[in-house]
Amino acid sequence: MTLYPRFLEPKILELLAVSPVVIIEGARAVGKTSLVNKLAREGQLKAVYSMADTGLRALVESDTVGWLRSLDWPCAIDEAQLVPELPLAIKQILDESQDSIRLLLTGSSSIGQSGFGGTDPLARRALRVSLEPLSEAEMRSGDGQAWSLVDALFDALPLAGAQAQPLEVTSDALVLGGMPQYRRFAGSSALPALGLAIDEGVRSILTQQVKPGESFDQLRAQEILSYILRHPASELNISEVGRELSMDRRTVDAYLDALEKRFLVYEVPNLHRPSKKSLRSSAKFFPADVALSARSLVSSSDAQLLDADVRGRLLETLVMQQVQAHAGWANRAVEVFHWRQRIKSRDTELDLVLRDSSGALLALEVKASARVKPEFLRGLKAFQELYGERVSRGFVVCNVTQPLPLGENVWALPFAALWDASLWQGLVARSDRGAVLEPLAEVEHVGEKPDADVRLLASFAAADDGSALAGDIRGFLGDVADAVEGLSGLELELILDDEPAMLAETLGQMQESPEQSPQLLLPVLTPRWVKQVGDASFLEEENLLPLLWIARAQLPDWLKESALDLTVARRAEPGSADYRAAVEDLAERILERLSAE
Repeated sequence: MTLYPRFLEPKILELLAVSPVVIIEGARAVGKTSLVNKLAREGQLKAVYSMADTGLRALVESDTVGWLRSLDWPCAIDEAQLVPELPLAIKQILDESQDSIRLLLTGSSSIGQSGFGGTDPLARRALRVSLEPLSEAEMRSGDGQAWSLVDALFDALPLAGAQAQPLEVTSDALVLGGMPQYRRFAGSSALPALGLAIDEGVRSILTQQVKPGESFDQLRAQEILSYILRHPASELNISEVGRELSMDRRTVDAYLDALEKRFLVYEVPNLHRPSKKSLRSSAKFFPADVALSARSLVSSSDAQLLDADVRGRLLETLVMQQVQAHAGWANRAVEVFHWRQRIKSRDTELDLVLRDSSGALLALEVKASARVKPEFLRGLKAFQELYGERVSRGFVVCNVTQPLPLGENVWALPFAALWDASLWQGLVARSDRGAVLEPLAEVEHVGEKPDADVRLLASFAAADDGSALAGDIRGFLGDVADAVEGLSGLELELILDDEPAMLAETLGQMQESPEQSPQLLLPVLTPRWVKQVGDASFLEEENLLPLLWIARAQLPDWLKESALDLTVARRAEPGSADYRAAVEDLAERILERLSAE
């Protein structure tokens, strides 16, 4: 089997240099074992220990801590999820060694995010990456030079006039997908064997007990998976799925979670979160690999690939799959969304939206057509009107044979631009940036400015941010920070801390370096925040402006009396008059407090 370069490899080594534990998660047979064995052969790891080896696993389970103490670092533990005691044992080793170990874990399901009283024993001690199916760029790379499509979309320019081959309906990219074992089935005569390999691969994952003691009905899981594979790139009506499959909503939800933990499907949230819907009900669901849906939809013939709707959904899945993979090793950190919103009694949507850590938005629309039609830009124009200057660029990915400018910062892209670096100019290769990560910090500095005039620390509960009820807390705080700068001309640094339980410790550490201490603390008050922070009496000595985000939060009187009620801002649509008024009002309050100091 061909060993393709993995563009995630340099990032893994960068993370391992600064973090005691790095966790690589991904679907079974996606290439995790091959990757860590390659690192061992090249001398980056001293050894690889596989928990799939029943004899070794029994030895590890008999004395997990003692076995860990015997290891030479750096090393890797493959299929680590098969030993549930490992995360807690690793925590003990980390405590003993003061985080001096270097350990790489791989797993076909989530590692360490359950147990230990419901918390993660490796929280703040481990960094996680996801190894996605092979991107087309990795498979088509002649020299193995890593580059990221995400960085290209934000920072490079499509090379006008550069010629590209159109994507055929029976292309390997659509039919074979990105799982390494499927790429060997190239050629029409091998397609029946490919179908059998895909079916057997899915069956083996569904029959695999990814965690000891797990209760799992394989037939129900297969029915729900088959539904998703027949409807790729779709928002799922959970109740409708339940009726069709004779299951209640909670059962469908539980098995969607199980399929996601097995890395067979993933969901992409809606950037716009309707207040009366759950986050999942407005998300789109995708197969982990486009070949799974191609197999399910096409079966023994390719006739259905000629159907416009089927072809469109598969192409959207292909684009999403490439972006998901490239986001893993991009220099620019992004979140991936789709967008659907009712505007003037009409549903308006975009297939894919990327949001970076500064709040900048980038939009993509996917079309099967070889011609760019004016209606292709309808969703993009509505998105630009709604989000204004936050939208940095827009693209229509379609079957054109060369990049075409469609307006200011708007282009039509051939599908080949997803994997052919020669179709971009000004592209910086991933490995040319060198090591760009710093050791883990306790808080997140948004646009860190050492010489800032104003430094604000915002504290909120991580579980609230992005929830259907609490909305986009980070986005709101970022808009407020921009408004403070716009109203005053001051240089502002916004520091985000999403762990209220650690707030007292965080403030204590920051006070040891006065030049880094915040001039104003903005606690975003919600029931979750109150529960996690516990006794808030330590805040009485702080210069703070409390923000009452959810009014049901049970607050001490002294804190409640000084809190600014932002219920209207939480409920308002970003960009609406109520939202802008709340942003400006809070910015004015912040400036008043600062001027009073």
